Amino acid sequence: MTKYMPTPSNTTFQVYPHWSLKTPLLPARSRLARLEPIGIGTPEVECLTSYIARLAAEHCVSPRKLLYKEVLAPAGMNTIHYATSSDFSASLINGMGSLAGLTVNALKQLTIQHDFQYTTTLMWDRILSTHLLLRTKKAWCPICYEEQLNDRRPIYDPLIWAFKVVSLCPRHREPLCQVCPSCRRNLPFITTFSYPGFCSKCKAWLGASLKESNEHREEAVLSSMKQQVSEAHTVGELLSCAVSFVSAPVLHDFTANLSKYVNQRASNSINLFSDLVNIWSGTIRRLLLGETKLSLKMLCLLCSGLNVSPQDLLSNRGNEAMLGKRHLMLEQDTPLPKRVTPWDEVESVLRTALEETPPPSMEAVARRMGYYPPKVKRHFPKQCEQVISRYWKYVKGRHPSDKEVKKAFQAALKEHPPPSLQRVVRRLGCKSTGYYYYSNYPDMCYAIAQRYKEYRNKPFNKNIDNERLCLILKEDPPPSLSEVAKRLGHSREFLRRKFPELTSSITLRHFCHQMALRKKRAERLRHLIREAAQRIIASGQYVSEARVKEYVRERLKNVGRERLFKQAFREVKLEMGLIK
Repeated sequence: MTKYMPTPSNTTFQVYPHWSLKTPLLPARSRLARLEPIGIGTPEVECLTSYIARLAAEHCVSPRKLLYKEVLAPAGMNTIHYATSSDFSASLINGMGSLAGLTVNALKQLTIQHDFQYTTTLMWDRILSTHLLLRTKKAWCPICYEEQLNDRRPIYDPLIWAFKVVSLCPRHREPLCQVCPSCRRNLPFITTFSYPGFCSKCKAWLGASLKESNEHREEAVLSSMKQQVSEAHTVGELLSCAVSFVSAPVLHDFTANLSKYVNQRASNSINLFSDLVNIWSGTIRRLLLGETKLSLKMLCLLCSGLNVSPQDLLSNRGNEAMLGKRHLMLEQDTPLPKRVTPWDEVESVLRTALEETPPPSMEAVARRMGYYPPKVKRHFPKQCEQVISRYWKYVKGRHPSDKEVKKAFQAALKEHPPPSLQRVVRRLGCKSTGYYYYSNYPDMCYAIAQRYKEYRNKPFNKNIDNERLCLILKEDPPPSLSEVAKRLGHSREFLRRKFPELTSSITLRHFCHQMALRKKRAERLRHLIREAAQRIIASGQYVSEARVKEYVRERLKNVGRERLFKQAFREVKLEMGLIK
């Protein structure tokens, strides 16, 4: 036993502070990793699809699955279109629509990070037009990828690469690539295997050194390099100045700034201003009246012609007083003074036009000189004939062959619902009004236009279509929404807009039916593989994949995807104890 020793009377005890038993305040926890977007407030700000791919890599999951499970499905977008369909356009996530807004708000809650609106074009929703704004497929600069890898920086896709107007890298002045050099395919913005810097199809590295890229520099159109650099610089300034706006700019502020520049630079003459910025005067008038949104191409032309930044045109700088003068400006518009080329210089201008690339039309050349085209043709018939011939050869070379055009038109005449004529010519690669097709294929163009007009003017009875959709919900097997749309003579988008609940039910029934069919097919495939394995074992041979597949193909013509067969084959071998 230990003997008790009394405490000496001169011992001093140390007094400790009281312990606080209150629960400490813990910082907020996020569901997903708190990954920060790259380059906020700079021209090389990261796009939202690139951020989603990097975030998915942090969690070791597929970007497409992360987007669907965490963002789209909780918001009610739980159809097969958003889950696995290749028709889903992920480029809209970088845009300014509802999908971009939904993704931004969801990621703010999931990661407890902010500033996601700067990784999209949501800031410019009220002022920029969506027409020809963003690409539908990825574009990239191989040299930027290589530099990011060599500098051990995160590999990402800047938002500036997603704009259609940007055709070269603003840093290296190299054309952006849009096709994988290994598999020669275009790449979507988000797929199952997406990751910045790598091909989502063949997994090849997309980076290249400056030396490798310079070998193809001669293929670029050097004459338009200056304009392309200017456009890329303007878009970069637009992205970098986004953080300086307290709220999203509105069309009202742009109209006031535009009125101020028309007054300062062209003395209230819209025609003179149009000539200065190289934009049609009718477009300037519509912009001043606020009848149309500003396209990104026009913004680049305005910034280049006026030598100003996008912030100068879009910010609120107290120019409201100019709005009251714009109607007076439109009424008292100063006419554009005529600039007529001296008659003895006309022949040299025609010779110069014969060397231009791309070749100009005779009307464009005559308009430059200030003459009526027939007058120039009467005095210089030989030179004018050469200009016209050269222009038509150039125009014909830009259009598809006669066989391809007729095939496309005939297919459009059988398509349901009928497409518009403009949609058909856009499929053929036409970016203008389509006058070439109207003049060379008038009968087919008229038939397509008339068919589309009858379809658009067809009376719509919501009650009848509602009853038909209710009957379709009872059909077995359940049809797809595409099949239903063809039956009713409407597009899928029209039905989704008019009958959101019924179309969701139809899509869900078809999806469940397809999943049940897949399960039955998978079970049948496993049954056949099991039979084949038993027969091969009975014959004393090794159960190889080739032998099993040969047996299965005799009874099931379409075996399916290679990955599914291999998975079923492995499951059966595990079940039979052939492998461990």
